[in-house]
Amino acid sequence: MGPNGGGDIHGAEAAATGLEPSDASALKVLVGDNDEATLNLLVDMLEVSGCEVLTARSGLDVIAEAINFGPHLIILEGKLPGMDGWSVCSVLSDVLEDTPLVFLSTQCQGDDFVRAKEHGASCCIRKPFGMGDLMKIVEPLSADLDRANRQSLLRGLDAD
Repeated sequence: MGPNGGGDIHGAEAAATGLEPSDASALKVLVGDNDEATLNLLVDMLEVSGCEVLTARSGLDVIAEAINFGPHLIILEGKLPGMDGWSVCSVLSDVLEDTPLVFLSTQCQGDDFVRAKEHGASCCIRKPFGMGDLMKIVEPLSADLDRANRQSLLRGLDAD
């Protein structure tokens, strides 16, 4: 749990606490998995690519953190305690319909892939995964965020 009872804070949000440098244009990613090793791997991979990362270890925590954190991307495992990842994915796809949901599974083929899509996931990454698998999803979203931030900045300059 983070300092305010929520998920663990990583990257740019940790900067607000004075722990790390901040990047206001960082892609905000929420990762939901109850496996510590997987969470640490994802956090490391995402932070290396410049993302601000928040983690949650149960289905209900993923939903709460998604609503509070306002992530640009949510990555979640199917076997979450409290509320499984399939149910979480269904809820979040309705609540945060513009936020891509990436499902992690050991069997991201056939039925699991179809099931992930039916529950609102944008795509499915098969475990074990590598940095390249993750970057295929993160890099386009980061580029879109960078473009949106530049356009916002330019609109602000035009208003002056």
